[in-house]
Amino acid sequence: MSLSLQLVPLQAGLGGPWLLPPVGSAPLTIGRKTSCELLMPEAHAYVSGEHCRVRSVVQESKFCVDLEDLSGNGTYVNGGKVGKGNHRNVCTGDEISLAKPSRRGGAIMFRLEVVSAAVSAAVPAAVPAAPPVAHPVVPAVSATKQATPLEGRSASGDLAAALAVSARQRQGENHRLQALFEAEKVRCASLQAELLEERRQLAEERRRRQESQAAKVLVHAQAAASRAGSSDALLKNNARKQGDCEELRESLRRISAEHAPLERAQLSAEEAAKRESRECVRLRAELQEELRCAERAALEKDQLKRQAEEAIGRQLELEAEVRREAAFNASLEEQCAAMCK
Repeated sequence: MSLSLQLVPLQAGLGGPWLLPPVGSAPLTIGRKTSCELLMPEAHAYVSGEHCRVRSVVQESKFCVDLEDLSGNGTYVNGGKVGKGNHRNVCTGDEISLAKPSRRGGAIMFRLEVVSAAVSAAVPAAVPAAPPVAHPVVPAVSATKQATPLEGRSASGDLAAALAVSARQRQGENHRLQALFEAEKVRCASLQAELLEERRQLAEERRRRQESQAAKVLVHAQAAASRAGSSDALLKNNARKQGDCEELRESLRRISAEHAPLERAQLSAEEAAKRESRECVRLRAELQEELRCAERAALEKDQLKRQAEEAIGRQLELEAEVRREAAFNASLEEQCAAMCK
């Protein structure tokens, strides 16, 4: 199941919760500046313009957040001050405060929580989506208004910016898939180690029980041999041996019954490990497909850039030709004026 992180406000009236960008994406800035992705109300004057910055990371197969304090007033995690310019790892359940929690009048506080993909689909993202990029149209050259080189360069710049945004989005998705793949690989290795340890413990338990039962049989046999002195004693010993054998059979049946759940659990663990392995293969295939898409996007970007440069070159040539024609027309008008005089 895909997991995400979200910030849940602990005060009413702030809105939220806000879904954080995935692992590998650009960091999210919290503050009162309009450029911040998570904008705080102006009424909270103790919040700096850019108060702190958070980035989703994966450490030891766990989702957490790397928090950077940007404010001289300080950012607090679980009541402890981080300090301007310092970083602090924030785990799920930790509380982030934009001022000292004991501040008179209170302080804006959030709690970091993990949310599944099914729930995160209904949670608004804290980072706004990139606006759609309009494809520029090269204006035709007319006698009343001529296109300038600056307008052609602006069109190519918009196109390059759109391609750069698309490449960054694909790169962020690739980083997220890579992090999920690494986390699944660590989980598979952990399940495999647990399965091997369970097998070893089961084999050790069987060996100890078998040795204990064999020792009991040997002791009974030696005791029976030492006491066997007559036919009656032999019959009694045989009866006791039969009773011991029945006890051993009953013990073996109990052992088999006790080990049946362990064997079923072992089979379930093996099946789970196989499913995790198949999931890892699927994630690897998705990652490779995303990398191929990124390469194709880079090739398309280069091709579009070349086309834009060629269009600018053609535009400059047309402008030069128009200027030459205008100069020629001006010369003709002067000649006509001279002839009319």
